Amino acid sequence: MFFDSHAHLEAHRHEDSIDDIIARAVAAKVTKIAHVGSGYEPAVFHEAVELADKNPHVYAVIGCHPHEADSANQETYAAVKKLLVHPKVVAVGEIGLDYYYNYSSKEGQRAAFVHQLEIAKRAELPVVIHCREAHDDCLAILGEAGLSSNPGIIHCYTGDIETARKYMELGFFISIPGVVTFPKAVELVQTVAQLPLDRMLIETDAPFLAPVPKRGRRNEPAFLPHTAEAVAKIKGLPVEEIAKLTTANTMRVFGIQAD
Repeated sequence: MFFDSHAHLEAHRHEDSIDDIIARAVAAKVTKIAHVGSGYEPAVFHEAVELADKNPHVYAVIGCHPHEADSANQETYAAVKKLLVHPKVVAVGEIGLDYYYNYSSKEGQRAAFVHQLEIAKRAELPVVIHCREAHDDCLAILGEAGLSSNPGIIHCYTGDIETARKYMELGFFISIPGVVTFPKAVELVQTVAQLPLDRMLIETDAPFLAPVPKRGRRNEPAFLPHTAEAVAKIKGLPVEEIAKLTTANTMRVFGIQAD
C-alpha cells in the first residue's frame, strides 16, 4: 500500500470528480493521501478539512502558500488555528518560500513563513515546506524556529544531496516527486541514490508533475506507484519495500496510527 504524502484534490484543479480520483487511487493501492489545501482564503482550509472528514483515505494539510503570502491576513491565520484541532488535520502547509516566481514579496513570504511555523509549533504539528530557489533563507528560518525533533517534510524535493542533508540534520523528511522519473533528472536520481530510506517519502503533487509514463497528463494519486518504481530501481529494492518504508515514514511524520 502507498501513501501519497502531497496532493492537491481541490475540485477546480481536476476534470473528474474527486470521488472518482480517490477511487482510482485506492484501486492502485494508494490508500492514504495527504490533501494540501493551501492558499489564504479560509474557504480553502474548510474544504480540505471537509474532504478529509468524509473520506477515510484522506488527511488534510492546511496553510498559506508563499504565493499568497502578501494576501494573508488575520482571518487566514485564525482559520488555520481553529481547524488544526480537527483529528484529520495532520500538518501546517504548504508553507515556505518561493523566490522563483516571487508572486508575493520576499518580505511578505518570510513573515508568513515565520508566523505559520510558530502556529505549527504551538499546535505541536509538523510543517510541509515549499522551497524554490530559497534554500539559504529557508534553512536559516527553520534553524531558528525551534521546532520539534519531528518538524515535518520538505515537499517536492528536486535538489542535491548536500542541501537535503542540511534539512535532514534539522529532522526533516525529504519527499520525492514524479520528477525522479524524468530523463533529465540526473541530479535528483543521484540524490535519491544517497538518501537514507528512513528519511524518504514519495508524492505526486497532483495535479502537477505527472511521472513517466503519464507525463503530460493531469497528475493524480493513482500515478504514485510509477514514482515508487523509479525509486525502487535506483535503490535496488522491490517496489513493495519502497511502498512499505515510505508509507511508514509518512505515517510517522504525520502522527497517524497504523490501521
